Amino acid sequence: MPMLHAIQADIISLSVDAIGNGANESLLGGGGLDGEIHRVAGPALFDECERLGSCQTGEAEITNRFDLNAKLVIHTVGPEWRGGRNGGAELLWSCYCECIVLAQANNVSSIAFPAISASVFG
Repeated sequence: MPMLHAIQADIISLSVDAIGNGANESLLGGGGLDGEIHRVAGPALFDECERLGSCQTGEAEITNRFDLNAKLVIHTVGPEWRGGRNGGAELLWSCYCECIVLAQANNVSSIAFPAISASVFG
């Protein structure tokens, strides 16, 4: 049976199969955790994300880890909070579900998620 643990830690330093990344639609890095993941992973992550193209809100894409501890990075675009309007809750649920589907398809047994859409998207 899968286990869920809530911890407060530097997600980049964790030794897990995959880390979740709250990305922007371009997947090319941004501020906060997304920018830090790109900085630590190195320019090859930018190149791979550029080849993937964009990712829509509620969807997810998977990339190699490059210089990160985790084996893979699962990027997802969370919704901007607008007072509960515009289907934000459903889109946020979709972010996590899409990440889990990609994790299962790539034999990921451990994944660390940040709080998607809890920063600049409110």
